[in-house]
Amino acid sequence: MHVSLNDCLTAREDVFSTLVDDELVLFDPRKGSYFGAGLVGAAIWRKLTADKSVEEICVELTEVFSVDEATCKHDVLAFLNEAYKRGLVVFCR
Repeated sequence: MHVSLNDCLTAREDVFSTLVDDELVLFDPRKGSYFGAGLVGAAIWRKLTADKSVEEICVELTEVFSVDEATCKHDVLAFLNEAYKRGLVVFCR
């Protein structure tokens, strides 16, 4: 399954997240693995707690970052698909 703009995702409750310098570090206790991302990844991760659609996250991020809509959608989908593949996020119920 792939994440699309209409999907709603949330961070898995047991995944730990922290900022180290300007990097987002996620720890999956089930797998004992880490995943890192930059400031944009951290901004996306913070938005996941609000149960927003990917489209809504993109709209908000284009207001904060100097990025066009197409690039934002591409980057957000890439991040979320990777996070989903790693089991760090789940679809909202």
